[in-house]
Amino acid sequence: MKRPEINELTLEEKIGQLLMVAQYPLFVKVVDGVETPRTDEEIKEIMQKCQFGSIWGQGKLKMKNVNLAEEDADGKANAVEYKEFLEDLGKNVRIPMLVGMDCENGATLVDGGTSISGPLSIGAADDEKLTFDLAQSVAKEMRAAGGNWRWSPVVDIANRFCGVCSGRTFSDNAEMIVKHAVAAVKGTESAGVASTVKHFPGMDPYEIRDAHFTETKINISLDEWREGQAKTFQGVFDAGVDTVMVGHISFPAADDTIVNGRYLPATISEKIIKKLLREEMGFDGVVITDGIGMASLQTICPFEEVLIRAINAGNDILLGVAPSAADVVKQAVLDGRIPMERIDESAERVLKLKEKIGLFDDKEEEFDIYAQSEITRKIDREIAEKSVTLVRERCKLIPVNKEDIKKVTIICSSHYSGTIKELEAMKAEFEARGAKVDIIEDLPENGSQVKILAEENDLLVYAAYIAPHRPMGMPSLYGSKMETFFNAFAHGKEKSIGVSLGYPYMHIDFMGNADVFFNLYAPNPEAMRAFVMAVYGEIEPTTKSPVDIEPKLRYVFG
Repeated sequence: MKRPEINELTLEEKIGQLLMVAQYPLFVKVVDGVETPRTDEEIKEIMQKCQFGSIWGQGKLKMKNVNLAEEDADGKANAVEYKEFLEDLGKNVRIPMLVGMDCENGATLVDGGTSISGPLSIGAADDEKLTFDLAQSVAKEMRAAGGNWRWSPVVDIANRFCGVCSGRTFSDNAEMIVKHAVAAVKGTESAGVASTVKHFPGMDPYEIRDAHFTETKINISLDEWREGQAKTFQGVFDAGVDTVMVGHISFPAADDTIVNGRYLPATISEKIIKKLLREEMGFDGVVITDGIGMASLQTICPFEEVLIRAINAGNDILLGVAPSAADVVKQAVLDGRIPMERIDESAERVLKLKEKIGLFDDKEEEFDIYAQSEITRKIDREIAEKSVTLVRERCKLIPVNKEDIKKVTIICSSHYSGTIKELEAMKAEFEARGAKVDIIEDLPENGSQVKILAEENDLLVYAAYIAPHRPMGMPSLYGSKMETFFNAFAHGKEKSIGVSLGYPYMHIDFMGNADVFFNLYAPNPEAMRAFVMAVYGEIEPTTKSPVDIEPKLRYVFG
């Protein structure tokens, strides 16, 4: 179909371009406090009335809903059926929909999607072609599942003190971030998928709070921001990225407006979006909010006011709205609280983006997610082998002699319940080299078990995994997970290896007693395989880290 002009759209269609509906509130209504699935007819009526321009594709949702595609035994939607489900939904609107997916770590929301190594693995490998190739392959997997907009890469400059973004970006060096972000953006867009850099204007280096739950703030001057965080966004803007996601973090140096006793989050700040992002930095692509339902935004003012402020501030798309948002915005346009020019401006940008990625083309290239995942895994394997990092070696343990390693125990410390299962991949790699392997969870505070393990094993691997949202909040270990490290390495230190599967500062915070330590950056099979290969000397681990891993008590700007 031909791309319509703005003057050919109805008011509902124009407003719809600014609203990305979330799957959950579209398919579930609350009646007398009880969540109830909507009927097919109700959903159809909502879509036809609201003419949503985009949908947040969330795959499997934790709800009983016959309208969702069939799900496999692991609880994930089948990719083909999920794509058909999205296409059927799209038949209720006149203008093709953007389907946004939060696939930072691969297209894992559907069956067959590949869990890839994290951004720090990419930074450690430091190979722009592999970065491009991996992003392109993940985008093709998304296309196989009906997605056409990937919210990645993260270009916030994270560090040890900024836990919510730790491990979600390529490095803590602005130039490195830009180099790989540009490659990732180009790789994604080469597959006909829009790419998004996030979360403008970035993070404060000491902000440990999470905007999902509470307010967050950038507590630095504009000059400091321009010398650091601004460089990553400017770099990808100059390279032509199409979209940027604005975070719910306040930035008093850029906008010190107070509403209800709080600084305005960037998402609803005209000074940050129109003045800083648009005018000073010259970005003219699509601006999308972070999830509109996050507490840092929803608690500052009433729901209707949030929507109106977000549009008037200059956002082009509001991410994750409920169907009721369409009526709120329409009424605000009709009574003049939102200028019609503001709606037209954003709708035009959204239409241009849709045209660029081919949504108005009559034919699209088809992808098989299972065939594509083989390609993704091959690329990811190369990245894993180039990124496994030997952080510390105070003794001559690495490489081990295969003939000497008959018995291995892996001690797992993680708040994420899936880590034990993921460590089966590491176990299988050791077993393939002739070792008998046990995996245990945690160590008791009493040190006697460590002595027994040291006597019975030829190699002890202390594997720990924490990451943003695993657990929720600032990544850390506590309780029994922390108790493990009272006595870890007390016996058998000469045959022990510490390894982090995610958070890159584990060797500082918890395993200072480990004489040998590796960073893998991700708990996926390719990273586990590369680690074991490095232990046996089959590959040479890198010793160059993508982040500054020396203990620091303060962050230095610039």
